[in-house]
Amino acid sequence: DDFRDFSRRQPLTQQQKDAARQRYQSASPEQRQAVREKMQTNPQIQQRRDAARERIQSASPEQRQVFKEKVQQRPLNQQQRDNARQRVQSASPEQRQVFREKVQESRPQRLNDSNHTVRLNNEQRSA
Repeated sequence: DDFRDFSRRQPLTQQQKDAARQRYQSASPEQRQAVREKMQTNPQIQQRRDAARERIQSASPEQRQVFKEKVQQRPLNQQQRDNARQRVQSASPEQRQVFREKVQESRPQRLNDSNHTVRLNNEQRSA
């Protein structure tokens, strides 16, 4: 019965998302890395990413702005940003450099976004 529900790929409930988040947060760095790698190689997840990227690239600047504002209003995203900012601020200069390189590897298309670059530079200066 559970398998049939799973195979239909119903959207996850908030409770399921919270449970997954809890498991991830209590995992070791090695376990987290394994999960990240598994997700990156999952073709369904890659298809969703590609579809989202396609929607974003074909959207008008106004549509992008509306989406950006919606995303920023989600409390979890705000919490994740705050947590990331906290980790960056408490990191050593070497760790920050590693982090910067990882971000650039994972999001090369964002380097062309001048607003993002300016914001990144400002955050690094103030950090």
